[in-house]
Amino acid sequence: MNPDHKSEKNQSEVGHAGAESSERSADETRSERRGEDTSFARDIRRRLNGIPCRLIMYKTVTSTNDEAKRLLVDALRAPGDGSAAEQPLCGTPCGVTEAADGHPSKDPPHDSPFGTIIIADEQTAGRGRRGRAFASPAADSVYLSFILQPITAANTLLVTIMAAVAVCEAVEKVTAGEPAIKWVNDIYLNGRKICGILAEAISGICSGTIHSASTDQKQNDCGIDGVILGIGVNINVPPHDFPEEIRDTADSVSINPRDRGLFTAELIERVIEGYEGLTRGVSPIPAYRERSFIIDSEIIIVGYDDTETPAVAEDIADDGSLIVRYPDGSKESLNSGEVRVRRIRVSCAASRVRRYAVTEAQIIE
Repeated sequence: MNPDHKSEKNQSEVGHAGAESSERSADETRSERRGEDTSFARDIRRRLNGIPCRLIMYKTVTSTNDEAKRLLVDALRAPGDGSAAEQPLCGTPCGVTEAADGHPSKDPPHDSPFGTIIIADEQTAGRGRRGRAFASPAADSVYLSFILQPITAANTLLVTIMAAVAVCEAVEKVTAGEPAIKWVNDIYLNGRKICGILAEAISGICSGTIHSASTDQKQNDCGIDGVILGIGVNINVPPHDFPEEIRDTADSVSINPRDRGLFTAELIERVIEGYEGLTRGVSPIPAYRERSFIIDSEIIIVGYDDTETPAVAEDIADDGSLIVRYPDGSKESLNSGEVRVRRIRVSCAASRVRRYAVTEAQIIE
């Protein structure tokens, strides 16, 4: 679902940081009329310090992933008939783009969708994996989606893995917290979920048959037009602002409101670096394993038909899949699905796992 017209009126694109003061003043005035927090936008832009990207800010949007998908589709379709591209742009490298400080860099041009980041204070229809609703209360929370260059099908699950590490690193940098990861895309702090990640591979734009699928599903190696990476981090959310059904399991990161821009910039920088690393063959798996509290623990695997199967999580494979052992001794590598932790064994894990165990799990020696 795309943002409605009211959401679009709240949009403010962040462009050249090096504009002259008179131009900047005019831009800020327009942003204020749209209800935009220009100080937040300026703070992010200043802290990115030349990292190439294009920021589009919203106060409220239905879903940052949906808006990012709309921008990607519109950009990759050819002008004219509005369907299949006459000159396919999907996956082709481009020249230069505007950097956060207004200087050119070796990236797609400004009219390319790649490198665009949608940021919102609030989502009215946030989405998680399996089409579930993702609660997105405002507070100081950050909801953002990256439009990323196509990646090989073999690496699509690693996009989520990389993003999970990036979130943890940003939290560790800005706070004293020690977050942990539950495979594949949930970030926990002090026993409660603080963040969700939804990475979607978009295909079929050039052929006119648009399809999106979570990156933990099998992909066609030649059909990925782009990747939408959505991250939602709860920040300073009062417990009563969460829906009643998740109040016992959800929480938020405590951050000084003045550091919200710092945290957002840290997250953006780490995601961009992590994604560039993936394209060069740099694996996020070692850092992911270090922060995982699921390895060596007893779990329940929840199938797409809601069947529940007990198992032990043995390891995270190099491709990001979860290696599990069933009660009969057989093993399997899962690249999709849902897991619930029953008991966490910490004998082989870092001692800090004790401090952020999942609430429903029992820690065993």
